[in-house]
Amino acid sequence: MNFAWLLPILLLLWSIWRLLHQRDLALLHVRRWCARERLQLLDDNVSFMGWRRWPMDNDAGATTRTPLQRFRLVQQFRFEVSGDGRERRAGRLLMHAATVLRLQVETADGHQLIEPAPAERQPG
Repeated sequence: MNFAWLLPILLLLWSIWRLLHQRDLALLHVRRWCARERLQLLDDNVSFMGWRRWPMDNDAGATTRTPLQRFRLVQQFRFEVSGDGRERRAGRLLMHAATVLRLQVETADGHQLIEPAPAERQPG
């Protein structure tokens, strides 16, 4: 029997499982952040928005990388929070693997950027 069709199906299932796991990590981090800031996570959900390029951290091998190797793909998630239960503020989370790169929340005067401290970068 020919099982050549099985490999693409397994790769697709693995990719879906990996994305769901990443979404669960993002939800965990946003819940912890909301609890710490005394905000309510509306709909108790984060939504996957897609991937974007993100610059690699400066390290010893940065000078030997080609321009394409200086970036990595990170996942973007969207969520909404509220302070009083009536107003909705949009937020965005950027993650690479289990590392939170940026958390951004909309405020009345624009966007508030929250850079997580190194101890907060890996939930769990």
